[in-house]
Amino acid sequence: MRSGLLVAGLLAVLLLSAWFRLRTVGDAAVGSDSIGQFFAAWAWSSWPAPPNPESGRWLWVTAVPDVLLASSLQDAFVYRFVQGALIAPVGAVTAWQLAKSRPVFERVLAAGLSGVFLALDPGLVDTLVSSFRGYGAPEWIALAGLGFAFRERLWGIPLAVTALMVASGHHPFATGALVAGLLLLALLRVPRKTLLMAVGIAFVLAIPRLQHIFWLGNCGDGIRVCLETIALGSSQLEDSRWALLQKAVHDRFLVDLGPAGVMFGLGCLLALFNNREAGLWALVALFCVIALALIVHSLRPYHLREVAAPMGVATGLVLSRLRWLGLLLGVVLSFGLLRQPVPPGSPGAVSRHDSVAKALGDLDGTLWIEGAWTGDAYLLEPSGVVLAALLQGQDPARFVGEDPAHTLLALSGAPPQGYPVLVSGEGWSVLSFESQAALQAWAEAQTPAIPLAGAMDWLMYVAGGSGD
Repeated sequence: MRSGLLVAGLLAVLLLSAWFRLRTVGDAAVGSDSIGQFFAAWAWSSWPAPPNPESGRWLWVTAVPDVLLASSLQDAFVYRFVQGALIAPVGAVTAWQLAKSRPVFERVLAAGLSGVFLALDPGLVDTLVSSFRGYGAPEWIALAGLGFAFRERLWGIPLAVTALMVASGHHPFATGALVAGLLLLALLRVPRKTLLMAVGIAFVLAIPRLQHIFWLGNCGDGIRVCLETIALGSSQLEDSRWALLQKAVHDRFLVDLGPAGVMFGLGCLLALFNNREAGLWALVALFCVIALALIVHSLRPYHLREVAAPMGVATGLVLSRLRWLGLLLGVVLSFGLLRQPVPPGSPGAVSRHDSVAKALGDLDGTLWIEGAWTGDAYLLEPSGVVLAALLQGQDPARFVGEDPAHTLLALSGAPPQGYPVLVSGEGWSVLSFESQAALQAWAEAQTPAIPLAGAMDWLMYVAGGSGD
C-alpha cells in the first residue's frame, strides 16, 4: 500500500514537472548551440566530436533517444523537455531516502516539497528553453544525489560518479560537482575501498574526455595556448570576480526564484544541523561550481542552476522538520515559484523550422542551404532546418556541399526583390538562387556585405566528418 502511494506521488510530481516545462516547448531556441547536441546524436554512428569544444560526448550521447524517437524537431524538443522534468521525481526519491529515519509524515513531506520545488523552478525551465544554458547538467547532478543517498547499496556510488561524469560532459563547470562528490565521500568517511572505487570509475569514464582534450590541444599553437583559448573563450574580464559573484547570486536566488530563493539559501545552511549529508552535498557542490567558474573568470546565474537539485532537496528536508508549518511554508513557496515569470524564449521557432523543412520535401534533387541575418532577430537556423528535414525522414543524400540542384538562403530579415521565395513568414524567408556562386555574389554585393553562415553546422554531420 505504502509503495503504491509513493509511486502515485512520484507520478504526480513528474506530471506537474512535465506540464510546467511543456507549456514552453514551442518557445525553445533553435540555434547552433541548441541544435548541435541533437545533430551530433543523429550522426551517432560516426562517433562525432562534442558539439561544443568545452563539453564532452555525453552531451550528444544522452540526446540519442530523443532523436531516435523523434519524427520532427518538435518531437525532439518534447522528449528533451520530458527528460528535464525527471529532475523532480529524482529529487523526491532522494529526499525520501535521506529522511529514512524520520516518521512517515516527515518523509512524505520532505519528498513532496523537494519534488515540487524542482518541478516549479523557473530557472530550470529557462535552461530547457534556451537549450544550452547548462544543458542537462542539473538533471544528472540530481541523479548523482540519488546515488549518494543510496550509497550503502552496491549500485549507489557507481551511479553517483557516473552521473557526475555525464553532467561534466554537458557543462564543464559541472566538473565542480564531481570534485564536490568526491569530497563529500571523504567528509562522510566512507570506507577507503569505496572512495578508491569512486575515483577509479571517474578516471575510466574520463578517458574519452581526456582524449578529446588532447585533440583540442593540438591546434598548432601549443597545448597550453590551445586549451587556454577554449577555457577563457567566455570569460567576463570586464567585471571583477566579486562583481560576477554578486550578480550571479542575485539573479539566481532573487530573480530566478524570487522569495523562494532566500529559503533555498537558508535551507542549505540549516540542513547542516538536521541532515548533514544533504547540507554538505548542496553547499560543497555550490562552492565547487562557483570556484571553478571564477577560476576562468566566467560565472553566470545559470551556472548556479546546475546545483538546483541538491539545494531543493536540502530545503525540502529542512521544512519537513516543521511538519504542518513546513507544509504551509512549502505551499506558499511553491505558489511563489509558480508565479515567477519564465524568461521569454523564441516563440514559434521550433514549428517554424519544421514547416520550412516540410517545404523542402516538395523539392526534387539535392540541396544546399545557407543562412543570413539582416533583421533584428535571427529567426532561421540552416542546421535546424536540415535537422528537422532529416527527422521528418528526408534522405540525407539530398544535402550536399557541391553542385546542388537547389541553392537556398534562410534569410532573417526583409527579402530582396527578384529572387524566388520558397516559403516565408513574418521577418523571414527562404530564397532560391541559381547556384552557390550566385548566392555568394548577391551577399557580397550588399551594402554592407552580408556574411553567409550556418551551412558548415549541418554539413559536417551529414558528411560524417565531425569526429576528432
